[in-house]
Amino acid sequence: MHLSHCIFWLILPATVPAADPVTAKPPAHPVAAAAGPAIRQSTPSAFSEQTFQRFVSMYEKGIAEKLYLQLDKPYYSAGENIWFKGYLVNAVTLAPMRQSRYIYVELIDRNNTVQQRIKIRADEHGFHNCLKLPPETPRGQYTLRAYTQWMRNSGEAFFYNRILTIGNPIDNAVSATIRYTTEENGQCTAEIVFTDSEKKPIADQKLTYLLALDGKTKRYSAQTTQRGKLLVGFPIPQQDMVSNSLTVTIDDPNMPYEKQFIIPAFSQDYSVDFFPEGGHLLPLGMQTVAFKAIGTNGLSVEVNGQIVDGEGIPVTTFNTIHKGMGRLSFVPQSGKRYFAETLDSAGLAKRFELPPVSPSGCTLAVTERNGLLLCQATATPDIDPAKLGLVVHVKGQVIAVDPLASFPSVWSVGKQSLPPGIAHFSIVDQDTGQPVAERLYFIHETSSPQAAFATNSNQYGAREKVTLTIHLKDTTGQSSGSFAVAVTDRHAVQQNPDDGDIRSNLLLTSDLKGYIEEPGYYFYDRTLQKDHKLDLLMLTHGWTRFNISDLLKGRLPEAKFPVEESQTVSGEVLGMFGGAPKSTTVTICSLKDSYVEELPLGNTNKFLFPNCDFADSTTLLLQSKRAKGGTTGLELKIDPETFPDANAGIPLPKIGENPTDSTFIPLEYLDQLKEQYYAEGGIRIINLSNVTVTAQRKHMFNGQYVERVIGQEILNHFKGASRLSEAMSYLRVSNVYDEITGEHTTVPNRSGAGAIECFVVDGRKINAGMFNNIPPNRVEAMGYLEPGEAGKYGSEARNGAIVVRLKEGYTLNNIFDTPTLATVTVTPLGYKKPEAFYAPKYETSAAKADNKPDLRTTVYWDPCVKPDRNGKISLTFYTADKATVYDVILEGITDNGSICRATTTIDRTR
Repeated sequence: MHLSHCIFWLILPATVPAADPVTAKPPAHPVAAAAGPAIRQSTPSAFSEQTFQRFVSMYEKGIAEKLYLQLDKPYYSAGENIWFKGYLVNAVTLAPMRQSRYIYVELIDRNNTVQQRIKIRADEHGFHNCLKLPPETPRGQYTLRAYTQWMRNSGEAFFYNRILTIGNPIDNAVSATIRYTTEENGQCTAEIVFTDSEKKPIADQKLTYLLALDGKTKRYSAQTTQRGKLLVGFPIPQQDMVSNSLTVTIDDPNMPYEKQFIIPAFSQDYSVDFFPEGGHLLPLGMQTVAFKAIGTNGLSVEVNGQIVDGEGIPVTTFNTIHKGMGRLSFVPQSGKRYFAETLDSAGLAKRFELPPVSPSGCTLAVTERNGLLLCQATATPDIDPAKLGLVVHVKGQVIAVDPLASFPSVWSVGKQSLPPGIAHFSIVDQDTGQPVAERLYFIHETSSPQAAFATNSNQYGAREKVTLTIHLKDTTGQSSGSFAVAVTDRHAVQQNPDDGDIRSNLLLTSDLKGYIEEPGYYFYDRTLQKDHKLDLLMLTHGWTRFNISDLLKGRLPEAKFPVEESQTVSGEVLGMFGGAPKSTTVTICSLKDSYVEELPLGNTNKFLFPNCDFADSTTLLLQSKRAKGGTTGLELKIDPETFPDANAGIPLPKIGENPTDSTFIPLEYLDQLKEQYYAEGGIRIINLSNVTVTAQRKHMFNGQYVERVIGQEILNHFKGASRLSEAMSYLRVSNVYDEITGEHTTVPNRSGAGAIECFVVDGRKINAGMFNNIPPNRVEAMGYLEPGEAGKYGSEARNGAIVVRLKEGYTLNNIFDTPTLATVTVTPLGYKKPEAFYAPKYETSAAKADNKPDLRTTVYWDPCVKPDRNGKISLTFYTADKATVYDVILEGITDNGSICRATTTIDRTR
């Protein structure tokens, strides 16, 4: 029977009302927006009505958001900008959302340290900006993460995450390659070869290295051979983990160098998990079972094997089809146990037990035939169908609710009638809401907007003007929305469609937990074979954006993080002995401009200043006072900013793999970027090798031992800086040689975006705002406390602490003129000011004849593309110097939630 003849249908409109631009209120929930004429139904049951109301209740608590970043290219080099456009959409309908005014973008390294964090404020074109990579950025793999405060309620698994490779052809005074060999006795030898900028061996070089294995760290001294080699022997780690590393530091002030090598996964072990379609193995005839094989580093493994019963009798054979996934079918027998005997490509044989055959239960199978999805529910005889019901939703958008009448129950639904994304079919207990069988099925977009490209010439030479015209229309004839265009040099920037794009992110990976390998593979050059492979992904992953059992029971979690409509500063005023004083006033002002606001608190001691929309590095001063003007006995406490824990989630390389810059980035790109960097006036990394640290031998700060100290001689190099944060941002402390300890000093700076969160001045812990504004000429010395030594300062010191000793005659009070605890300065993470992509214009003969090379790899980037009323987009830019082919990529979202991605090429070979 057809689904539409018997099911209570809840059909959503194609778009959801946007937030009111004045009040910035969230839009109406989509189910409520659909109620009324959009619902087609036979007589609805109590189960249907209750299920509908549960979804309504969920949306009344607020619509979840999804965020996708379109980048100008897939990899980068130190010294470059990561240009991005952020698309914030309704997680259900994919229509653009405007309820959150800010997004956060972070760059996280393999050690789960946030290297940079910026905050972007939306303008009329949405979210767009860039993340600047300093020239000293270490080469390696990073995770680019983005989210809103509201998205934190859904969990970090649903943030935007993308693994990026960053090369560094600039910092090449010392280069090192590493190779591992293993012995049968469980030992491993790492061979590191050091070369200089001319590729010559760095011979007889003294150095130190830190070896971190299985949670323990030891320091060693060594020296390279005549051929620049260093051999490091160690036992093979008991566990493969990202914290296993080898960090080498060259102790020569004329050749400062520090490099961390992540020790790869040595284990050749793997595991295979089995997933019966519907959730359970049941003795009900032929059943499909999907499986997935993964290695200890979390990446797929290819295996083959056979299923045998408990007596060792073969039942069926199988092999992986794609990315460690495959499927098999057999007839489970009641009371029998089944095992998989597997063999991987390296010849490792293993044995796994399949899930047990359940004597009681329900299963759900979904197949496609002639454009219809055929759904069949079967159950063991003891299951009462009258107590069960079918619930179908796509991305949380309710499609159908139907009580079951009998087994087997069969439904059919046209794929064309379903919105794109992951369709979730569930058989649930009507009383408890508990799913008894589930099946995911992916629905591709069938009506995405179409783009037609045209240029003013078929071929271009160097520094010629390109006029690119794009005509954009969706199936309804509409073209309004938000779009961005990137034009890159194909010779240097090699696009890999398997990596994924706006389609694979918003429709697939944003609704699945865990790492999905090459998600873009399922979306370009689609074939029936690829669709079958995508169905394997559906069979081996579960829907996790919300728990349908909790939803149907009415157990909806409260939102801990509100929609961020404006920047705020909040806190409380405390009185004597921590009490709550009455009738106080808090005043806030900016130290940069004339902003002043006063807030009488009345009977409460809590305060919140909304609309504190200031750019990053803006310092605010707050003061509390009593009704009669006094501040005696008052203490002002500011609520600290919180950010989600960092988790890069970058898979470990396997032993035998030695990933380098060129593994992920073409050498042509790195060479071109290096040449471009210096051509545009880039300077080499600051080397302070001739500066010597002077400090007391005991390194004591207020009675506590500090390993590393920066003395006044270092600070004098920055005597022109007005704030201590400026000195930190320019100082590569790892290049400073300490004559006392014989080690390089390593102190993370402000660009670490929170790597160090604890600051102590003359024994008093202060906030980052006060630290940022200490003038360097008031400081005698500054040091770094390791996390173990800094533990007494609380959780903020989990990454260590910066300790400062002021010069004689200076105190925090007379530096900041803050005589009481009633005055506090704070520098919250403000929004990053907008930046525009620069592309040269060769409008004159003199400009075209300029001998400065134009080596752009991103030739053009426009994150603010808006079609006119006829769907026409007109763009102009000038070509660069190198003969190549340009890749043009257009991505975006229409106002009704249709995803757009289109590509073309431009011939720049004349």
